[in-house]
Amino acid sequence: MAVLYKSFVPEILRAGQLARAAGPAGTEILEVLDIEEYRGFYFLAALVQGLGNGLLAGLMQTGRAIQGLRHSFLFVLAAYVTFGWLL
Repeated sequence: MAVLYKSFVPEILRAGQLARAAGPAGTEILEVLDIEEYRGFYFLAALVQGLGNGLLAGLMQTGRAIQGLRHSFLFVLAAYVTFGWLL
């Protein structure tokens, strides 16, 4: 998620600015999001992915999904550190 956020989102924002600068034809449906809204979306996606992947890891390791909560905690912590402090 962090790689997508750092490489893909600036291109999306640049394309939106170019479309608005090109003229009004068809841009009335173009909603402009700022970088913080994209950051929030990718952060939440990383949290959900971390939670789900941790539960799946516990299921594959022990046969019980609840055992994956420790994995989920680590994945969610990694997402928080990445989006909270590094990006």
